[in-house]
Order: sequence, then C-alpha cells, then structure tokens
Amino acid sequence: MRGLAFLLIAAARGFAQDQAQDPAIDRLLAAPERADIRWAISIPSPTLTAFQRLSTRISIRVDGKEIAKREGKGEFLFAAEFKNSAHRTYRTQSRVNLQDYEKATSSQELECALQIFVLPGNYDLSLIVLEPATEKFSVAHRTLHVAPLSNDPLPDLWKRLRAVDFIDIPDAPDRWFLPGERGRLFLEAAGSGARLEILANITPTETSRRQGRTYGRNMDVIVPALKILSRIEGVSKNVTVVDVARRRVTYEQHEARDVNWEAMKQGLGDPNKIDAAELKDREKNAQFFATEAVRRAKPENGRLPVLIVLSGPVTFTTHQEMRPIDAPPNARVFYLRFQTIMPASLIATQPALRSGPRPPEIMFPRITSDELQRTLKALQPRVFDLYSAMDFRKALAAILREIGQ
Repeated sequence: MRGLAFLLIAAARGFAQDQAQDPAIDRLLAAPERADIRWAISIPSPTLTAFQRLSTRISIRVDGKEIAKREGKGEFLFAAEFKNSAHRTYRTQSRVNLQDYEKATSSQELECALQIFVLPGNYDLSLIVLEPATEKFSVAHRTLHVAPLSNDPLPDLWKRLRAVDFIDIPDAPDRWFLPGERGRLFLEAAGSGARLEILANITPTETSRRQGRTYGRNMDVIVPALKILSRIEGVSKNVTVVDVARRRVTYEQHEARDVNWEAMKQGLGDPNKIDAAELKDREKNAQFFATEAVRRAKPENGRLPVLIVLSGPVTFTTHQEMRPIDAPPNARVFYLRFQTIMPASLIATQPALRSGPRPPEIMFPRITSDELQRTLKALQPRVFDLYSAMDFRKALAAILREIGQ
C-alpha cells in the first residue's frame, strides 16, 4: 500500500466476536455486488502461524481519491461477515472518522485490515464499506476455502476453537504474546503425572545482539511457543526465562497454568543495551546457562522431569570457561532451536525498473552456528531445528508423546 495507511483490527476496537443483528447492515451484506465507493479487496490464503492457528489478513483499501474529495468530512463504516458450512455467522464492524485524514491526498489509500484466525472449511464472506451520511456503499461477496494441514501431527489441537476469531495484532512486545487471544488449544497429557520444565533464552546470538530485528524475529517465535507449552494440561509446569548475555533469570513461574504476561514482559529489557558490569564476566555466560538447565533437569521425588529448552542459535564472542556439570543420567531434554528465516535477495536477477505487481519474495533458511548446544551436551538433548510453524507443531507432538510415557 502507498502512503497513508489506516489499520483496523476488530478486536482492537472492542467489538464483540458475534455482534447483534443490525437490519441495516443485514440488508447491505445481502445486497448484490456494487461499488459506489471505489475500493479493492485482498484475501490471501490462510497460513499456519507461530500461535499454531491458521490465519489470514483481509485487506480493504479505499481509493485515495475517495478520501481526498471528502476533505475530512463524514465517516466510513466497514463490516465483514463470515458464514461457515454449518451456517454459523461471525461478524465484526467498525467506523472510521475521516476527520483524522483531512490532509490525505489522492495518491494515498485508506486501508482497513482485518486479521482472523480460522479453522479449515469453506466460508461465504461478505464485505462492505458504507458512508452513512450519503448511504453510498460498496459490497463484495467471496468464498474462502481453508484447507486442512497435510499430515497433521496434532489433528485434535483445534477441537475446542471457534471457526472464526477476529484478533488484534498489537505492537511489540504484546505482538509476541497476543494477550487478547480468546481460544485455547487442546493440549492434554492427562494422567501422566509428569513435571514439565520450560526454559527459554531470550538473548539472540552475541554477534547480533545490537540488531533489534534479530531480537524481534526470535521473540516472534519463542514467546508464542512458550505460551503454548505453558498451557499443556494434566502436568505440573514451571516456566523460566533467562537472559544469557546478562546471566540472569528475568521471569520465573511455578505451577503455571497461564504465563503472567504482564510480569514476564517487565523483565525483557532493551536488547540493545548492556552495562559494563554485565560485559565484564562474559566468559561465564555458557556456564550460567548450563547450570540453569541442569538444575531443572534433575529428578524430584525420584521422577525425571521433561525439560524443554527454547532458544535461537547463540554464538559467544569470548572464550567460555566451563566446569564439569553433574548432569542426571537419562535426562529427558528437548532443545527447540528456532532458526532464523531470511528473504533471499533477487536483486541480481530482477530488472531495476518494472511495472506491475512485485514477484513473491522467496525465503531460504539461514543456517546460523550455535554454541548453546555445547552447554547442554551433558544432558544429551534431543535437538529440533525449527524453520517453520509446522516444524514446531511436529516438535510439540513429540513432546506430548514423551510426556504421555
């Protein structure tokens, strides 16, 4: 989108998931297609996200000339309705005051973006934009097919969820956790009596610690994974978040049912700042992490816990002093290593000037060296290199099987 962008997400405006019927809106949503107001619609195919939900972002863009000629007067109402094959209806709407855009030019567009979580199935989708003062409106009807996951290792994971959830995507750090998410995945290990220890390292590799984007990419996958694992039912769970670069525990919660997100994010700090005292003993970073991991892998009341380590690859910039560690025999440890995904550059093969839509960006895995695994050697972890949300889903299935034993 060019220029001005207004992003509307239903949950961010406090709308209920199922709104009361409004006869005027009912009439517009059922009307034949028309375009009194020039607009464009984009409905990408849903993809699996780090939250283990299929999601898509529906974009409604009102032409900039429509905005400019109104000179900040009036408002637009946006509404969307989904109907699944069981004839269940899901609806949301919001109003946009054009006074906020009185200086917009005709080269700018007004975008209403609707983010949803959706289950596999077929949906009839109706979208409208209405100018209440003039009763001009545009309406479009589309079908959305959401395919099930191929060879899904966790086919029951979504059995408790609504078919459609309108969600808010806030700014970081809340974007990493989605505190407003309503649904709960079906994650049960009933009767196992196991103890689950979740240990997450939030520090990116030392060589890129000052790169905020690297930290953000790590948190975009590690925090959702932490949230999901902490909601496994039927086991006792302890959650620990550590900052290896600063050799400190930033968050700890025992017998967790839900992570206390407000408390956790207070300890995240600024990844681009580290004080002199923390830099002084950097050679002890690996020892700190190994000690924290071994402590949580030890048996309690004669039973070994299942330790799950979450981290991106870590490379230490200084020589690390490592003492022998008294690791418990037959420890049950999973190391979920979230690998960074980087876009492949196509500059060399694409013309400098061109018209028409841009080609899709191709993504290749970026293999990053990791020294954190060495600190866990005594625990003989089972290592999962995760490049996608499906990779995490497979690792989650393996963990649930282990807990069940």
